[in-house]
Amino acid sequence: MKNWLSINVDALIKTAELGDVTQQFNLGMMYMDGRNVARDPAEGMKWLRKAAQQGNASAQNNIGNFLMRNWHKEIPQDYAEAYFWHSLAAKADYYNNADEAAKHLTEEQIRQIDQRVSEWKPIPTNPSPELHFIQTEISDAEVSRAPTLDDFDPISEVIDMPISITIKTIPQLSEFKHGEKFTDLPGKNNLEEKKRLKGYLDKLTDKVISEISVNPSKLWLLKQFQIALIATQEEDTEAQEHFSAELIKLMNILGIQNSDGLIEYYRYGDLAYMLHEFKADKK
Repeated sequence: MKNWLSINVDALIKTAELGDVTQQFNLGMMYMDGRNVARDPAEGMKWLRKAAQQGNASAQNNIGNFLMRNWHKEIPQDYAEAYFWHSLAAKADYYNNADEAAKHLTEEQIRQIDQRVSEWKPIPTNPSPELHFIQTEISDAEVSRAPTLDDFDPISEVIDMPISITIKTIPQLSEFKHGEKFTDLPGKNNLEEKKRLKGYLDKLTDKVISEISVNPSKLWLLKQFQIALIATQEEDTEAQEHFSAELIKLMNILGIQNSDGLIEYYRYGDLAYMLHEFKADKK
């Protein structure tokens, strides 16, 4: 099945360029993972900032995560700016990791950033008059044919490639398995949550260690990821975010640059489905 966005991405980009805040966020996330566009984290951050500066709390939270987690080498780690953007998301009562970022800052840094946050005002949304006409190009008939979370399988978007297995690969995977996990998961009473997440990750890692040598394939690996991601869907959003961060570490060990949208699909939902819901809300 072909992803709906792959045939409508030009319209989505155009709506973002004309000032649609929701599509600016969506476009930013597409560039971050290279889904239907060439992967470009710098371009992704540009679009996320456009949305965040207009008050989009999802974009603010994600900017904070990308600055704090160091998931992309193109985006330097910056705890101060991460704290700023997470704090803006917190002002909108959106889930955030401001407390985690604050652990890396001095009291004076926190005071100064809190002052910035208190004085910050969103840039007024001022979409181009042309936006309405571009949006109509995405017809209701097309949206009705769009895959939903129920019938679209993101594994169909994965571009397979061989994985190079060296004498260091299995020891690195073993070291990863036995390393500390989820130490910065928010919450005071999260021992059971950590135990569940570690159980999902250990099961996945054991399978990769035992079978990657005979299945040295990106597609095979991401199919195992998909099983684990589905298993964690009942966990809260922050738990899923931390779990996804561990999957990215596994990918780095195995030389896989991106998940072709698989991880983002289970973290944020299918963008075509999000667009359908957005249009429904506007009616």
